[in-house]
Amino acid sequence: MQGDEHEMHTLVDASIRSLAAAVYMCTFNSPLEIKSSLLMARQKLSPLKDKTTNLTIPRLELTVLLIGIRLTAFILKEISILVKTIRIYSDSQAVLHWIQTGDKNGTFVGNRCKEIRNKLQNGKIREFAQNFIT
Repeated sequence: MQGDEHEMHTLVDASIRSLAAAVYMCTFNSPLEIKSSLLMARQKLSPLKDKTTNLTIPRLELTVLLIGIRLTAFILKEISILVKTIRIYSDSQAVLHWIQTGDKNGTFVGNRCKEIRNKLQNGKIREFAQNFIT
């Protein structure tokens, strides 16, 4: 609606069993009226471990962060609403460190970090590091 302000909040988390991402839209109609709606969510089971993969919790957190960022980018492309603020939340300090330090952590981590950084720099998704919460 005209005059409303919109914020998008993406929450991601991973465990040894599953990965989940959820995107919410908060609409501020007035200083006292806030509406929030779940726009889209994605959940998938963690891959089974075998001898060739080294999937740790931080790597799963990195994977689900990429899923959340892709989900957010998809929604932004499809909606016709001006979103004032976009925030992405995760509880993994290791992932934040990987994203900030570059591609020195092997192919798996490096490729995902590169895609995340590219999407964060495209101007649509920003404020990641400042809003990264624990």
